[in-house]
Amino acid sequence: MSVIHAIQPAFTAGEISEEVASRVDLEKYQLALLTAENALLRPYGGLYKRTGMLYHGPCVYHDKQALLVRFNFTESICYLLEAGQGYINIWRDGVKLPVQLATPWTEADLPHLRFTQSADVMYITSGRCPVQVITRYSESDWRMAEFRFENGPFEPINPDADCKVYASGTAGSVLLNSSKDVFLPGQVGALLKISHFVEEVSVNSSFGAATAVEPAKISVGIYTVRAEVSGTWAGSVTWQGGSYSRWTNIRVFSGNGSQVFDNEYTVDNDGSTHTQAYYREMRFSANVVTGSATVKLYNADTDALLYEEMLSPVSAALASMMVGSSWKLITNEKWTGKISLEYRPYHSDVWRSYRTYSSKEDYNVVESGTVEEYGELRLVTHSGFTGTVRFDLSAYAYTHESVLRITSYANARQVQAAVEGTPLATTGGTADWNMGAWNAVNGYPYCATFFQDRLVFAGSAKFPNMVWMSRTGDYPNFGVEKAGGDVTDDSAVQQSLISRELFKVQHLIPGQDLIVLTEGNEWMISGSEIVTPKRMTPKLQTARGVSEVPPQFIGNRIVYVQRRGATVRDMGYSYDSDNYTGMDLTLLAKHLVKGHRIVDATYSQEPDSVIYFVRGDGVLLCLTYIREQEVYAWSRIVTDGAFEAVTAIPGAGGDTVYAIVRRVVNGQTRRYVESFAPMSESGDPLDHIMVDVAKVVTNSAATATIDGLDHLEGESVVAVGDSFDLQPTPWVVTNGRITLPAPCKKVIVGLPYTLKVEQPNFEMQLRDGTMQGRSKVLTGAVLRMRNSFGGRVGCSFSLMDEITYEDRAFEPLKLFSGDKQLTPPQEPSSEGGFNTHGRLCLMQDEPYPFAVNAIIRQVSFGG
Repeated sequence: MSVIHAIQPAFTAGEISEEVASRVDLEKYQLALLTAENALLRPYGGLYKRTGMLYHGPCVYHDKQALLVRFNFTESICYLLEAGQGYINIWRDGVKLPVQLATPWTEADLPHLRFTQSADVMYITSGRCPVQVITRYSESDWRMAEFRFENGPFEPINPDADCKVYASGTAGSVLLNSSKDVFLPGQVGALLKISHFVEEVSVNSSFGAATAVEPAKISVGIYTVRAEVSGTWAGSVTWQGGSYSRWTNIRVFSGNGSQVFDNEYTVDNDGSTHTQAYYREMRFSANVVTGSATVKLYNADTDALLYEEMLSPVSAALASMMVGSSWKLITNEKWTGKISLEYRPYHSDVWRSYRTYSSKEDYNVVESGTVEEYGELRLVTHSGFTGTVRFDLSAYAYTHESVLRITSYANARQVQAAVEGTPLATTGGTADWNMGAWNAVNGYPYCATFFQDRLVFAGSAKFPNMVWMSRTGDYPNFGVEKAGGDVTDDSAVQQSLISRELFKVQHLIPGQDLIVLTEGNEWMISGSEIVTPKRMTPKLQTARGVSEVPPQFIGNRIVYVQRRGATVRDMGYSYDSDNYTGMDLTLLAKHLVKGHRIVDATYSQEPDSVIYFVRGDGVLLCLTYIREQEVYAWSRIVTDGAFEAVTAIPGAGGDTVYAIVRRVVNGQTRRYVESFAPMSESGDPLDHIMVDVAKVVTNSAATATIDGLDHLEGESVVAVGDSFDLQPTPWVVTNGRITLPAPCKKVIVGLPYTLKVEQPNFEMQLRDGTMQGRSKVLTGAVLRMRNSFGGRVGCSFSLMDEITYEDRAFEPLKLFSGDKQLTPPQEPSSEGGFNTHGRLCLMQDEPYPFAVNAIIRQVSFGG
């Protein structure tokens, strides 16, 4: 019989299904495996037994699931967040920090959580709870709070013209009453925008030279004084304290009708050190526009009246009006000197010069403009003014908008609310109001990201297909600003994704474009130009839908799990189709996902560009993925337990993949935080961690008793040590310890796991056709190995022989690198070992590394 030597030089097609095992026509067939269990496949060819898992600590709850998320702080510092029901624990380098944050989430919320980060702030959405923000202030100071939105976003305007809302006041805490049932308990905390149409207002008057009047003043001693301002007046009265000819405001009283104010202040003038400023004199400065105000100053201790004065309008040279948008000023007559248009924003007590005009009986004003924000305008003269000026000062009609936050619920027609920012224009009823888009009734955002310096949210229970973008550079602000009647480019953006079905937005992926993944289709918002309220056009790309598993953004491509959780696809821009498209990455390995659901995923860029997918039954699927080289090779990881969550944390020497693993230890369910040990290129077995739930014990003096194994109490473990070759004979952990047959300084203890590798049928094209279906026998094989030890070989997993190395009894164990010649045992049921497969199987369950760069099969035909 002739012998054919055929090499499989790489394994970059990964594990394929039995349905594909006959596709010898595929180019990838020659690089495929039928089984790749507990193996990782290198993108440039070889395979290796995956490293073991280091034990770091237990989860908070052993009977509830948790998830893992990374928090990037700097290039060299990255934290691990363990999020479970009602808590977040913070880990760094496998050590739990003494910090635990309380959260509003239940176990059922965990699959719906989405995380996005900007610098040292992380935003977390869930759909059910308000958006939360985690901020790192220091290693030991982490805080979580509800994110406070400003100025929106809001629902469409109230469509019922007969449903009006009335307010008890214009600022501060107000009572809102509705003419119909509109309020719900779940709206507490929600924003509400109330709009009033304000008609044009004009002041038409004239004034001449004004005489400046120095306000009266009184000397004060050491006592508590009480100021009282009363009367029917409009304008403002400023209570001032003076010291060495310098006056400072103590209180400003603003009036718009019948007002009474009563305030106390402690003063002294002895020059000694006190916690409050001291004044030698006090006075009241008036900006009274109409009416008159009476001011009184009392000794608060004796109630003795110290001072009383009636304040009337300072001069006829004052005119004041509220303005919310545009204004216009026209003057005439002959006058000399200066007049000023002064402006005071609603939130300020300080008037500032807004425009100043000069004339020598040769000029009159015709000017218009807009104010930055709601406030008050007035016209005043400067000293030295002569003549008479007649003026028309107008505030044009506009829509006045105020934002309130509902603070408590009384009934369907009444709530308490706090005015945020601009006060209401009036307490009169209006049908022009908008309820906030997010609250416990409507739901909260499903997901978030950052795009073009905007904070982006998408989807909610009431608006599943909506995308909201904040104002540029102002992340909490979802307000819309108008200039000259047009919405400004930096205003907030709100856009729905219109399709025949209202698919829920699941994920947002920012890149050059913003990719919006919904449960039924995929959209692109172009980033080739700046997004503005007038320039944002979502374009439908594909219609497959995604699951809640976080997509992985790798290079310029997105790898995601389809809607039903059993197919993995990639997606990237194609110049040929001018569209985002991709392929089914599970096409050749459907057996790995058929009948299962993927529940979590993460991407480890270094060392081998592997995507990890947690399957619902606890198996960890691995996809070695380099799209530009057309490498997408599947393998799987199993352990004595079930994987439930994974995430990759970047580090200096490569990425560390952390996992939450559910195990049964001593008959009890336990959930542990573990991580895959780093790969080693060393030839020393003790530099390789090849057991699960591993504990590495290093002592200054050799000892045979290994403590600290309470997390494996009652379990059979294996160990390797530095003083001898510990055979993989199990030791049972009792009282948290094991006793070894010899003392060691360094010991690695944990649970064993098994590598299984199986090649597909041997194929080679002959002159007369394929080799499939022909009798053949595998007479030998050569393994091209690196830093390996242990293992068995056979034509099937049911009959295998050990791979032999140097005699372990007389020399320290050494890892083997090179070509190992093997003769697999033949099945006794076959005649001479002939069959139609020609497969080679490898298995290794010892706590040592095992890596194969190529397999050379020696095959004979006949039989």
